[in-house]
Amino acid sequence: MRVSMGIATLLNLAALIGLAGLPGWLLYRAWLKSLGLSWRVSVGLVLAALSVLFTGFSSLFGYSLALTLASGVGFLALAGAAFLLTGYLRRRAFREQRSFTSLSVATPPSASPHSDVSPGATEGRMSASQGSDKDSVFRGALPELLFHLLLFGVFVAPAFVLYLPLDTDAQGFGYLALMIREGGTINTLTPWQPDVEYLYSPALFIWWAFFSDLLALPLHQVMLPFTHIMAGLAALLTVDLGQALLPGRRHLRWLMPLTFTVGLGFFLTLMDSAYTSIMALLFVILFLTLAFSAVQTRSAWLTGFAPVALAAVALTHPDTIIILLLGYVPFYGAFWLSQSQHRTRETWLRLFVLIPVIGVALTVPWLARVWPLFFEEHVVSPFPLSRSHVTQLVLYQGGLIPLLALGGAAIALRRRWLADVLMLTWLVFVVDFSIFGLTASLAAPVGLDLMRYVYPFSVAWHGPIIPYAYLAALAGDYLLDRWPVKPSPRFISGLLGAGVALIGLAVTFQRPFLDLSRRVLNIYGAFSSRADLAAMAYLRENTPQDALILNYPFGFEGHWVPVIAERESVAFREQPFFSGAEPYYERAARLAGVYLDPAGEETRALVEEYGVTHIIIPQIVAAPDRFGDMQAMMRWRWPRQTWYPLASSPSDADWLELVFEQDGAQVYRVLPAERDD
Repeated sequence: MRVSMGIATLLNLAALIGLAGLPGWLLYRAWLKSLGLSWRVSVGLVLAALSVLFTGFSSLFGYSLALTLASGVGFLALAGAAFLLTGYLRRRAFREQRSFTSLSVATPPSASPHSDVSPGATEGRMSASQGSDKDSVFRGALPELLFHLLLFGVFVAPAFVLYLPLDTDAQGFGYLALMIREGGTINTLTPWQPDVEYLYSPALFIWWAFFSDLLALPLHQVMLPFTHIMAGLAALLTVDLGQALLPGRRHLRWLMPLTFTVGLGFFLTLMDSAYTSIMALLFVILFLTLAFSAVQTRSAWLTGFAPVALAAVALTHPDTIIILLLGYVPFYGAFWLSQSQHRTRETWLRLFVLIPVIGVALTVPWLARVWPLFFEEHVVSPFPLSRSHVTQLVLYQGGLIPLLALGGAAIALRRRWLADVLMLTWLVFVVDFSIFGLTASLAAPVGLDLMRYVYPFSVAWHGPIIPYAYLAALAGDYLLDRWPVKPSPRFISGLLGAGVALIGLAVTFQRPFLDLSRRVLNIYGAFSSRADLAAMAYLRENTPQDALILNYPFGFEGHWVPVIAERESVAFREQPFFSGAEPYYERAARLAGVYLDPAGEETRALVEEYGVTHIIIPQIVAAPDRFGDMQAMMRWRWPRQTWYPLASSPSDADWLELVFEQDGAQVYRVLPAERDD
């Protein structure tokens, strides 16, 4: 189905509301509200549970639309049944209480056996431990609504502007999602390269494959809007994270989302198409919210929910679970340095034994499927430690928030509450595993290679996002305690409304904003134009399933072809977690010269040898003069190190037939060889 990205975003949002939003709200109303959780946490918990469920079923039985849909609908049915049952029991209890009261008029209220368990009493005690939703600067329903719309809109609005994910990570992620959708496996490149295995957490790819099947949308129209919606939900969940980490601090419920958003680290991660990081950070926020709420309330239910979020992190992104462990594992010991009423053996066992053990158990189906790949010699991190990662630690985080976080760190170091110790410990080890590697050096003599799976660049960029947001919010909370600011609800509503309106204007009148951005942004942008998308759509709709496409061999100009055309391509994005892909890399290397010189003497022989059926030429290669039109090609910078002109034109080869052309983007069909009788 061909639709605009805006329509695709609305379709993804509707599907997510049906599969996660509705059951999340039903469970919230039926049960989770009484545990002190918000609707935001309830929806996040449903997403985490479905991610674990989808991955477990796909690990055991392979991915299929029918199985995934059945499990999602089954979850919705259970939530609906819980809602109806709870409503029935409450109505019955109310009728029994009224009946008892009418028969016992003379009984003093204090003597009633039901007086200490009145409806909502438990809920009130639980909610009070995390702070009231109304106990903030956003007093009233309208400011609350506008605040939520602003947070959500900041991250979702780009989905209505972009026509393709920016940068390159999405190209590789889309390839894995397509293999899951087409081949049904979560650890091989079936059906195109079934002998290639990979070690990567598959939960987000399963979601994309599922929604692509369910909504009949090409993968790029699921990947981009789905993840922007997840980013918006993550921002909303920081409201609850602030309350869980520092209950009773009324400023945290809006300061934490503010520092999280203004910090830019999370937003830039989204725009960089590091989509697995986005979804995994959502689950990290959810996990910390549930874990610290469990500590505050000593709730067995919350203790049981936290491992679901922890498992979802591991099943969504390997880098992020490593980043979380960089803070969480040292916290095992640093826990005892805290000055907190919750510094007890019971809390330690809850946080560091019970929750992790259950979390690991939930990942066993996937671990059993991919376990041998953990020891595959080719599956290692190719990224080194570097002092240049200071750029990611500071500039990529917006500059201001890291500066505020320094003040928050001083407060946390002096106070040493439980959350303070976690965030300080986390930040110390993020910096070490980004720049210095001191911990890895100390572990090396005993045979531990701590850097085998660590990507220092990713750690430096994505690792400090949550600690910075917390510590900066801590500094802001300290300042507001000393210099209180109490704006009127009308002023706050006007300010938030202006922000929401600005987002709407930017989406509606996007062309001037995009043209203006050329003066300030120094990024590549989308590595395919709208004309290139049309050429890939032509391949998807007009070529046989077993077609082999010769695409641009260098850089990233051709790596969208297999994802959007949904046909095997000679070049696809190389990944450090692939095992057994060398023969396909060799094939791409041999055919690279063919692509650059299609009319060469030996070109046809090599094309026939490998069975190439079509050749696609991107717009920037065939018509480089069109570069600069933001409406047609959302590129900010010329790809100088990834673009090379052709030595000869495909039109000069009499064995190639031009079957598609739009604004320079071209598709050629390889004509069958004439054979002598």
